[in-house]
Amino acid sequence: MEGMRVSESNDIKRIQVGGRVVIYPRGKTGIWTADFWHNGQHVRKSLRTRNRKLAVSRATTIAAGLEAGAYQVDRPTTIRGAGEAYLDYLRTEGRAARTITRYHGEIGTLMCFAEARGVSKINRIDMVLVDAYRAERIIDHDPSTVYHETVVIKQLFKWAKKRGLITVNPIADYELNKPPRKRKSCASGSADAGHRGTR
Repeated sequence: MEGMRVSESNDIKRIQVGGRVVIYPRGKTGIWTADFWHNGQHVRKSLRTRNRKLAVSRATTIAAGLEAGAYQVDRPTTIRGAGEAYLDYLRTEGRAARTITRYHGEIGTLMCFAEARGVSKINRIDMVLVDAYRAERIIDHDPSTVYHETVVIKQLFKWAKKRGLITVNPIADYELNKPPRKRKSCASGSADAGHRGTR
C-alpha cells in the first residue's frame, strides 16, 4: 500500500500508515492500535480488530482525515445517549410508534448486555461484543428475532457515524445471514378440508 512502511521495534511490528499514523498490535490480545498526534495531543486509539488488513484500512481513514484537517476525536457518547438520539431522529422522520417501541427495546437490550460487561460508550462496542450478544440471545430467542435486533444495531452505528458520534464504524463490515422463513404447516388445513369433504 502506498504511504505504508513496516518497521520493527522491540519485537513489536509497527506499521507506518501515511505520514502521521503508526499502528501496532497491543498486549496479549493483539488488538491493533493507532498512534498519532492531533492538535498538539498524543492520541492512542484502538482500531478494534486483530486483523492487520482491516487495521490498516481503518488507520488509512484516520490518516486521510488528519491530512485533510477533518479528523475528529470520538465523542464520549454513551450507548444510551446515542440510542435516544437515534430514536428521536426516527420520530422526526415519521416512523411508526410501533417501530419506535420495538427499536427502543432492542437498543435497550444491547445497552444492558454491554454495561454488564463494563462497556457503556458506543465507541467501545466491537464485533466481538456483538458476537457475544447474539450468542446469548439465540439461546432463547428465534433466529429471526436475533437477526432483526442485529440489523437495528447496525443501523444505529451507521447513523452514529454519519452524525459524527463515532469516527469509525467498528461493525460496518459485520456480516449477517438472513434466517430462512418458517413455512406454515398445512396439516391442520388439509385435515379440515378432508373432514368437510366427508359431510
